Amino acid sequence: MRIALTGATGFLGRYLLRRFCAGGHDVRAWARGGSDRAGVESLAEWIDGELGDDEAAARLVRGCDSVVHAALFRPGEAFRGQEGDIVEFADKNVLGTLRLIRASIAADVERFVFI
Repeated sequence: MRIALTGATGFLGRYLLRRFCAGGHDVRAWARGGSDRAGVESLAEWIDGELGDDEAAARLVRGCDSVVHAALFRPGEAFRGQEGDIVEFADKNVLGTLRLIRASIAADVERFVFI
């Protein structure tokens, strides 16, 4: 199965990437430019992009059977208290996820898993 994975350089995403590859799946991973890919660089085909980037989303999901969405936009290093501009936070995470779902539908992706 060809799986598109968002958030592939995060805590959960790295684990999922390794498990998918160990299970024999072909993974296309999405990460922001400059993300730390150490230890997982060779495991996937990488697409640079972020939530809200329609062109990158289309490239990510094209030809994939499933999408596993584990990405979260946050402007700081911590998960709490780093939301920054709440409008930007919501735009990137909520609307960015909806754009990713729209790209998945357009690409006839069979399954979308949102973590």
